[in-house]
Amino acid sequence: MLHYMMGCALQMWVQGHFRQSALYYEHGLGFLALTKGTLDGSDWPLWTGQVLQNWKTFLAAAFPASAIIAQKRGSGESTFLSVGPPVQANSNWWTTGPRQGSYCPPPGDHLEGLKDQASGEVSVLCAIPVVWPGEETAAEAIVETYGSQCDRLIFFLASPDATTGAQARRVLSGHSSGAEVVDLALYWPDMLRDRADVLAAHGRQGISGANQKDLLLFAYLAREETLPDWVCRVETDSYFSPANFRRFVQGRQLHPEEPFYLGSLAYWHLHFEPRVVFNEQVQCLSRVAVKRLGSTVSKAPWAAEASYARCEVVPGHRGDIMLGLCLAEVGIGPFPDVADRWGREYFLNYRMEDMALHAPYHAYGDTMPDPRRIDSNLAA
Repeated sequence: MLHYMMGCALQMWVQGHFRQSALYYEHGLGFLALTKGTLDGSDWPLWTGQVLQNWKTFLAAAFPASAIIAQKRGSGESTFLSVGPPVQANSNWWTTGPRQGSYCPPPGDHLEGLKDQASGEVSVLCAIPVVWPGEETAAEAIVETYGSQCDRLIFFLASPDATTGAQARRVLSGHSSGAEVVDLALYWPDMLRDRADVLAAHGRQGISGANQKDLLLFAYLAREETLPDWVCRVETDSYFSPANFRRFVQGRQLHPEEPFYLGSLAYWHLHFEPRVVFNEQVQCLSRVAVKRLGSTVSKAPWAAEASYARCEVVPGHRGDIMLGLCLAEVGIGPFPDVADRWGREYFLNYRMEDMALHAPYHAYGDTMPDPRRIDSNLAA
């Protein structure tokens, strides 16, 4: 998160949005204060002393000691004045100097040991439901980014014909990530086939088969004799960090032979109990949970329309609710401990700029504008 904020601060400065740059930098320092004890002694490239030293340089460039200027601004039918110092846009405010401080992990450091264990012992299968044709660009982006970090990367589609399936297999399997492609329609020919016009980006002009695909991919995996420790279903518009996930399950001491259902908890959809995991990002199941779910899905009734009152294989695009229902039928509920001690979630189901809309009222008020859209460099 700190790295992200520093990047946004630099981006805003280059674009000439100096006030927004200051907001991002200051936000990043808040995360630095919370994580300093973890970063010291790590191999993180932005060492804490460097960030703090450059903060002083940044303040001198963004808020120079000089006369202020005023700017008239409007809000609805009223106008007001904003004031602020002139900014030297070409100032060089970032310097990468030699590292200082404790950057060699002390003996027996538990964080370093945890990282070693996670990389060597926890295996993760990334299961990606993809609409092909329609999501070719997203699928290729996954292959070229986090896909290679998964122990297995499988794209699940429901090809409208053999030619389309062969094309997907040729494109996705040809990368160094070792991606696999499974056409679920070969095993369940009655399922809805992929069509680009069912996607939200195309206006959802057709009936989606996402509900069917989200369940049947687990039924398919449950048939395998040997599975990785964890199976994570990842949306094509999400980013997943297998390394962070491995560290998370190691830190929580979650064993794959116990039934676990992990993700961002949601309470506001059709069902308050059982709770469900929101599906806009990642849902991870332990190996034994996949086996139990697969058995239930294989026996579940098929219907033409979803009731969302039972586990059923139906059309629609609310796979989060259906997955929660099916898991509830085998006695598996979402794992509740998915936030750190400051209440920050490990699984995010919203964009960073939408964070205010998902925070307590007293943290930000009714709403907080995206800093990148503030059109003035002066203080309000």
